[in-house]
Amino acid sequence: MAFTIRNPISLVFLCVLALWNATLESAIFWNVGRYRFDKDTKAENQEAISNYMGLAFLASSDIFQIMAFAQVMQMPQIYPVFMREVTNNMYSASAFYAAAVASIICTFIFYPLTITFASFFWFGLPDSSFSNLLAYLACMVAMMFAGASFGFLFGTIFKDPIIAAKFLENIATLFQFGGGMIVNVSSKANYLARFLSYTSPQRYGAELLFRVVTTGLEGQEVIL
Repeated sequence: MAFTIRNPISLVFLCVLALWNATLESAIFWNVGRYRFDKDTKAENQEAISNYMGLAFLASSDIFQIMAFAQVMQMPQIYPVFMREVTNNMYSASAFYAAAVASIICTFIFYPLTITFASFFWFGLPDSSFSNLLAYLACMVAMMFAGASFGFLFGTIFKDPIIAAKFLENIATLFQFGGGMIVNVSSKANYLARFLSYTSPQRYGAELLFRVVTTGLEGQEVIL
């Protein structure tokens, strides 16, 4: 946190990026809550479900991938210093990872906070209450931790930051296929697609957000 305070440019960039993405999401899904579910109109139902799913998938994928790529370079860059100081018993590996988690909380938390408060009310969701806002924010924070931890994992496995980033890029792409928006991951899907759906953090994040954005929508129990 001290590094962030002394070098606020990284925090400013994170907030500007969040505002930019919030603007894009708000423009694309502006007043998406106007879509209603009607059991008698199949075409309109498909349009409504697709828009709500698109919002949930974009929001979860955006924060997961940004946090992952923001974190993947950390460990390869400081690995020589980390090894020297751990070898000299300056601190334990557990203390280092605890400090890394604290750093993620203090710095990256500004991204979900900014993007949520800057975009949530523009969606015009069926339930735009403060409690539903907090539920949306909780999902975004959970995806922030998932993405940052995933990026940190690859940064720990590979010492070369380029190799770590490339492996992360490929695995993140596979997880997108398992998210359920690009490929059908129902029980009728092939084994690979179903396996990806079981292991994809984006699938679980999108499902949580989908439940939040459809809260208060008549017929939600039918959609789910």
